[in-house]
Amino acid sequence: MVKRTIAGVCIALGILAACKQREQTVSKQTVKTTSSGVPADLRNANVNTIIHPDPPTFIDSAALGDQLGSDGNVLMDKNTLREGQPAYLTMRLHESPQGLWTRAMWKDESGKPVAVEDHDMKGTKVVTFKCDKVLKSGKYSVVGYWGGNIAVERPFEVVAKKAN
Repeated sequence: MVKRTIAGVCIALGILAACKQREQTVSKQTVKTTSSGVPADLRNANVNTIIHPDPPTFIDSAALGDQLGSDGNVLMDKNTLREGQPAYLTMRLHESPQGLWTRAMWKDESGKPVAVEDHDMKGTKVVTFKCDKVLKSGKYSVVGYWGGNIAVERPFEVVAKKAN
């Protein structure tokens, strides 16, 4: 019985010796650099650098006004409109892929939608929206959408007509 115990202990010690992981040795290596001088290995690289990507550009310009030019677009950009006059928003898109829809949502001061208009762009890059409601004196905003993305948000004010 003693022989079996000694044999079992020897086998167990042999297995343990075989399973023991070897310590990794650290060797001094030369750090190779790229042509830009940046280390090829990143052991000492600064990985806490914050990268701020440029936001996507949906439109090149937008104009809000109460008069249209001969091309059907807002003639002069304004922040104040007269009561009783129509309100228009023209957006000049940066890109107009197939299937793109644009939208203008006119809102009152509390953020409640007053009017909404959608356009299927069909590849065109300029669109003009008209608020189909008569806006009374007060503060408003219009939000222009490129697909489901906000492309422009413009606050404006409607003032009472001048008395003659």
